[in-house]
Amino acid sequence: MTFDSTASGSGALPAPVVYDGSYESSGRGKSIVPKSMTAKDMFALVGFVVLALICLVPIWNAALLLSSSNYVFWAGVSVPVLMILFCVAVILLYLYLVHRLFNTSMSIQSDQGIITVAHGFMTLFGITFLLFSLPLIRQSMETYNNLMYRCEYSDQTHGLAEYSQVLGDMRAMSDCRPQESVEMCVGYFSYSPYTKYLKNMEASMRCSGFCAKSTRSPAVPPVNGTTVLTEFKGRLFQNRRVGSPHSVGLLAAGTAPTASHVARRGSTSDAPLPLFSNRTTDAFCAGLAAQDFSSLSGSVGKQTFFHGIYLLVVAIVLGFQRLLGMCMAGGMRMSTGSYPFDGKATTIL
Repeated sequence: MTFDSTASGSGALPAPVVYDGSYESSGRGKSIVPKSMTAKDMFALVGFVVLALICLVPIWNAALLLSSSNYVFWAGVSVPVLMILFCVAVILLYLYLVHRLFNTSMSIQSDQGIITVAHGFMTLFGITFLLFSLPLIRQSMETYNNLMYRCEYSDQTHGLAEYSQVLGDMRAMSDCRPQESVEMCVGYFSYSPYTKYLKNMEASMRCSGFCAKSTRSPAVPPVNGTTVLTEFKGRLFQNRRVGSPHSVGLLAAGTAPTASHVARRGSTSDAPLPLFSNRTTDAFCAGLAAQDFSSLSGSVGKQTFFHGIYLLVVAIVLGFQRLLGMCMAGGMRMSTGSYPFDGKATTIL
């Protein structure tokens, strides 16, 4: 409340002027009188912060999965992308519901209304996170077993195994071994996405050889060209029968090695030959890829599972608290003949 300075008179007090909520200005600048937040704004802000904290870990884990080329190659991007979209959608749904509920006759400003909203969203998050954890854990176990024990014939790995074996045989030739990479060898062909994955795997994991105990074999005696061509054609036609598309391109390009190439192939080392570098390593890529995939996908799946369990426990606690509040309100109604609602007592006639 301010006073009108224009009022005059002998000893008369100036007439009071009621402040209307606008800005007060002075020669030194403007001072803003803040208005208090409404219950709707406070409820929306607090709920947004809580839901954002709940979604922080799942979104971070989903981003880790998407950043792993090993996970994306074997499992795709569907599960982590759905996790991110779900978290964003639930937060937007919460803000929409708060806006709608505060603009209708239904009141959620009471303690029971707030608990009801919190219970519903905690239950939704808990159940959904449990559902997301199941495919992650299943992918972890299946991919690990396929890479470690069924690498050469499982539906998930046989295509890459056959392509890697063909490149490994090409790399083992005497005229290809001194080269910096198999890409510089005669008869090399690239097939997406296998080539890019093998190159990235060898560079990041410092490994070589995929689905093979060794890509270097002892020196072999000269063989007949017809025998070598028949051996390669047999393997490539077998790939075609199981659905490996790169075999058609290889046969059409005529890149099967000749007898002279195979006759000069040989090595006394049991270490696998890297395809895209000249460094020496005894680590096999299939085993390292299996461990990396199982560690990442398995850990994210377990975290998501226990995250869902924790939220369901919180939802159960909130449910019991709501039930207890209803029972206490019912007891008060029976004993006093009044029922508390939104801080007011309504007398029951």
